[in-house]
Amino acid sequence: MMQSQFLQYFATVHLLWVPVALLAWLYHSLALARWRLISPEALLRLMYLLPVVVLTAPLLMMQQAGDRLLTPSLQIWRNDAGLTQVGVGLGAQTPPLHLASTVAGDTVAPMPWLFQLADMVTLLPFVLLAVGLATLLRDTLKLRRLWREAYGLHAFGRVSVGVHDSLSVPISFWLPWQGAVVLLPTNAVAAGADLMMMVRHELQHHRQGDTRPAWAVHLLRWLFLGNPFFVFWHRRLLDAQEFACDAYLIRRKRVASDAYGHCLLQVAAGAAKPLPSTAFGMAMGLSAQKLQRRIHLMSHQTQGRPAWTAVSLFAALLCISLSAYAAGDLVVDRRMSNAEVAKLAAVTNKISVFNIQANQDVVNQLNHFVGLPQNRAFLKRAIARMEQMRDTLVPVLEERGLPEDLLVLPLLESGYQSLNPNAKAPHAAGLWQFIPGTARNFNLRVDDQVDERLDVQRSTEAAVTFLSKLHGTYDDWTLAVLAYNAGPKTVHKGIESLLTEDAWLLVDEGFHGDEGYLARLAALTIIVHHPELID
Repeated sequence: MMQSQFLQYFATVHLLWVPVALLAWLYHSLALARWRLISPEALLRLMYLLPVVVLTAPLLMMQQAGDRLLTPSLQIWRNDAGLTQVGVGLGAQTPPLHLASTVAGDTVAPMPWLFQLADMVTLLPFVLLAVGLATLLRDTLKLRRLWREAYGLHAFGRVSVGVHDSLSVPISFWLPWQGAVVLLPTNAVAAGADLMMMVRHELQHHRQGDTRPAWAVHLLRWLFLGNPFFVFWHRRLLDAQEFACDAYLIRRKRVASDAYGHCLLQVAAGAAKPLPSTAFGMAMGLSAQKLQRRIHLMSHQTQGRPAWTAVSLFAALLCISLSAYAAGDLVVDRRMSNAEVAKLAAVTNKISVFNIQANQDVVNQLNHFVGLPQNRAFLKRAIARMEQMRDTLVPVLEERGLPEDLLVLPLLESGYQSLNPNAKAPHAAGLWQFIPGTARNFNLRVDDQVDERLDVQRSTEAAVTFLSKLHGTYDDWTLAVLAYNAGPKTVHKGIESLLTEDAWLLVDEGFHGDEGYLARLAALTIIVHHPELID
């Protein structure tokens, strides 16, 4: 289970860099450069926020059980022979295409190299992080050596400033044992006004908090190595860091933009060697195109619009959170075959009052419930609540001569929670999810002062009366439950049109209520009678 959860998380965060890259382009190229809607400082804060949301949103979404929103999906599960299977789901109505197994008769012959590949995918993030830590240590030692060889000049607050003979451009960095450091090339000491501009620029990198997060960004670069969308975000982040420094110096420090632009040109002319990964420099990655953009933004300063910044922040959170939710079923750790579901359905039909078919819809619903750790956890909690309410509900069923299998209905409707109307079911409420009109038909009070749909005892008595009436009409519990959801009029119309009382045929021909309702009922009935499926 832990392996599948990790793979699910890792696959999801990789995909989330797609909307992040889109947002980075929107904020950088349009909101800042073209429309002047946000300030460079606001852009930098947004760019720092995006990876935090990317890394945390999937963890939150993995705790939520929900319907499938994204296919195809990577599927990793164990068959009843105990062998790991790897496949790609081709759609909601089709079984997965097997990648890591071949089927010959009743035997499964594994393809070891594909299993090994799956294990390598699991280990890959740890290997990349190890390499990232090694290169981080290398660069840290390099910066430490530069500082030890430097000549100390001055201290601005908690920032130490020095010069070094081997440097051609000014740099700034942070070391745990030393703190914030600014190093200047020796020949810059005679630069006069340019020297103070360089120092102020590098001090601003410390002030706006670029140098400490640079350590984490370095590790992210290795963790998402090869992901072009991460690379795009990272380049936009570096641009935003420099834009924010430029804007601060010109707007708040009263530095003339033409003099500052001249200083940039001078520094760019001396830039040659790449900087260590956790170090910043005034000429960092300063191509001709980037230099042109920086000078252009300096000559078109903007204060930004706070309202737009708030909207941008909300849009980023919403976009990434929805993407994380949609990608939540990328990896499943269990998968039941059609044959396995058929066997379970046959056994359940012997002890259940419902007519359960093992069609593809039921197979898909069952795999949805048992395939993801968060869905199994949700069902465990719901079934635990069902057991707590059993002493309240069963006597009401027994008094009217109704079967205990009807206890599955609140599991399907509300997860055994007395729910208020919500976004998912704006008109329904309570354990049995009555709508107001049906509730009033069975003597439940629903008005601004009282909503008896939330009363477990009263709503159960009403549901039992309704179900008893439906069963008296159809003499079939599967049809009765279908009518409970779709409404008796829909079921009557289907029976008259198709001349059949087979609930599954009615559903196939479109005479149903909620999409997949009967298939979910069948899947949950199987799980209630075989609770080991969600262990």
